[in-house]
Amino acid sequence: MQTKLKHYIQDNLHSHIQVLPEKSKPSFWVEKEQVYDFERVKLHLNDRHFMMTDYDLCLPNAHNLYDLEPNFVIYNPIKMNHQAFWMLSVPVHCQNVNSRAYRYLRAIESGYDLKYGCDQDFQRHIHRNPLYFKSDVDWRHGRSHTLKELSEVIDLNSVITEREISDREEAEGRNKTLFDEVRRWAYKQIKTLSKHDYEAFTAQLITRANRLNTFNVPLPASEIKTISRSISRFCIERLDDQEAFSKKQAIRGSIGGKKSKGGGRTKIDKSLLEEIIKLKNVHNYSNRKIAIELKISRNTVNKYAN
Repeated sequence: MQTKLKHYIQDNLHSHIQVLPEKSKPSFWVEKEQVYDFERVKLHLNDRHFMMTDYDLCLPNAHNLYDLEPNFVIYNPIKMNHQAFWMLSVPVHCQNVNSRAYRYLRAIESGYDLKYGCDQDFQRHIHRNPLYFKSDVDWRHGRSHTLKELSEVIDLNSVITEREISDREEAEGRNKTLFDEVRRWAYKQIKTLSKHDYEAFTAQLITRANRLNTFNVPLPASEIKTISRSISRFCIERLDDQEAFSKKQAIRGSIGGKKSKGGGRTKIDKSLLEEIIKLKNVHNYSNRKIAIELKISRNTVNKYAN
């Protein structure tokens, strides 16, 4: 199985691969021959070759947790968790998040998360590297799996229904959160813009929005473009009156300060911040689990974590 994976990397990946040397730090690209030197990587570009789960307990013989045995399991005894991987018989294109095959794969992964108690916030973007020289990997077998085979051990209909309900409930909140994050950055750039910068500036905003689109159910690409173009158009239209725009933003800030009685910004609860940092960095909790543990909203956790 290890040899098969090495051949897959050699044959399917481009000359460079995305790696994450340290969790919560920026990722970057290296030559794929260096893949063995990094603990966390992204082993897929346009196509997903594996279904993945992340489990927050380092169970002995973790492969027995699942009804369908994974191809390999990567243990992390320090963080006390594991990740399991199932090789797909037909790679799934993952750049179009709305494609039928990719939605099918994500629904199956959501089903595994629910059934086996795995981390529902695991984005399957960067993951542990089975070829890292320090990885504790249990190689089980080299068989590949169809999506139908993987779906047979879960109640897929109820999973899809739950996801659709969740999408409707969270769509408005995700849209607003992303819009606010991008516009705050964009407003700071107005003084450096010219009226000829619209397309280039829009492209910058789209890139930034995609980086922030890390929700459990990501916004579709069309929504990202709409949000970015709206913010870009707003900024370009304000170029003729930058001074008035700055004053308007200052007034908005002071109003927010009066409402919060904090002089312009919402007052930070230091004890709450310490609890969130402890749960996130020491216990490796996801934002969702922190919100449940402290009985606060996930948006509050996101703001404090950022």
